[in-house]
Amino acid sequence: MKYKILSLFFLFSTVGFANEFQNNLSQIHGNIILKRGEEQFRQNVILKNMGINGISNSNQYIEYVGESHGNYDHNTKYSKVKGVLLGTNSNLVKHPNVYAGISLGYIKSDIKIGNSSAKIRTYGFEYLVGKKYHNFLTIGKFGYSESKNIFSEYKYRQKDYHLGVESGYIYNTNTFALYPYISLNWNQYTTKQHIMVPRFDQKVFYTGAGINVTKILKHNFIISGTLEYNYGVPKTKYRTSNTTYKKLDNSYAHLNLTLGYLFKNDLMLSATYRKLFNNKYDYNIFSVGISHNF
Repeated sequence: MKYKILSLFFLFSTVGFANEFQNNLSQIHGNIILKRGEEQFRQNVILKNMGINGISNSNQYIEYVGESHGNYDHNTKYSKVKGVLLGTNSNLVKHPNVYAGISLGYIKSDIKIGNSSAKIRTYGFEYLVGKKYHNFLTIGKFGYSESKNIFSEYKYRQKDYHLGVESGYIYNTNTFALYPYISLNWNQYTTKQHIMVPRFDQKVFYTGAGINVTKILKHNFIISGTLEYNYGVPKTKYRTSNTTYKKLDNSYAHLNLTLGYLFKNDLMLSATYRKLFNNKYDYNIFSVGISHNF
């Protein structure tokens, strides 16, 4: 009897612990995977406008994500980030202003929340279809990511289903391009039920605006950057009891800066700094990659 009482006490206390330390790192991972594919997709179209493209107008890339740092509200630390991002995109032979692509990615991080820690593992993909009319560019997006949150006492999965559309206009010369754009996105975040974590679904709508700048420098160097802000409603909620929730802000900004070196028009080596942040969290990663135009 005494053993059963102790077991029940441990179970219910751990349930509270599990709910309290649910976090949004899987959401951040998913955003990075999806944003990387969108960056490459629009960059391929922009560079083609500037006269940089392969014979078939297709592009493939692979990128290694290295160490990073970040925090959430000064009590949570992110570290030990590793990952790989890759994808391909191309226009259609019979419709040269229509583009299609797919991006894939895997990212893992460690997270420290007070005296507790966890390992977050995320994989995802995104399909993209775009149409360029004169210099107007419209992109449709469908993506999915899934994360495993592994604490020492328990684990649970989170899933993200993503639909979106982006539209902008390309202003360019042979050596400079400016691409302002707006976007609308819908996400469903699903926390899968586990012994100590209840199932929970939530739909979030985002409106976004961003700007991309690309400059071809001397000696085949290319520098590009994107700054984007997404306003999301409502806030993501996590159950902490049957009647109360913990809320995490969904609105965030995304910054990336890339320096690349172009070998002819075919191969580019690049180094990139990315930052996702809002008034609560700050997540920074560095990566190196290679892309090839066929």
